[in-house]
Amino acid sequence: MPCFEGLFEADGHDRAIQILLFTLAEWHGFAKLRLHTDSTIAILERATTELGTVLRHFDSKICEHYDTHELPREEAARARRQAANRRKASSTKTTGGAAAKATGRKKKRFNLSTIKLHGIGDYPAHVRNFGTTDSY
Repeated sequence: MPCFEGLFEADGHDRAIQILLFTLAEWHGFAKLRLHTDSTIAILERATTELGTVLRHFDSKICEHYDTHELPREEAARARRQAANRRKASSTKTTGGAAAKATGRKKKRFNLSTIKLHGIGDYPAHVRNFGTTDSY
């Protein structure tokens, strides 16, 4: 995929990220078909297995080399939530003090333990049993 080529040259990460992006695009293409056959579901099952493999490789070998932080809008939303919690705590006159104000953006790490990624493995079986997602 030429638009992403060469963005991550450090330690051969570019090739691994290219494979991840292609695998994600392939999986998504098959997952969102409006009509499946036995052969397309078999390809989707293979693509799902490959996606799990490349995501785990990305998590264990690639992510640790990059220092990632939350977006400025995520930082602002967190600050607003904390301010609202402090106001709520002070209005109820609880003791023990409110949480300190957050300063700076928090570090973020790729998280394989999300419901979206947990459910990906079941997608081909659900398509086989219930049909495509545009039908329900």
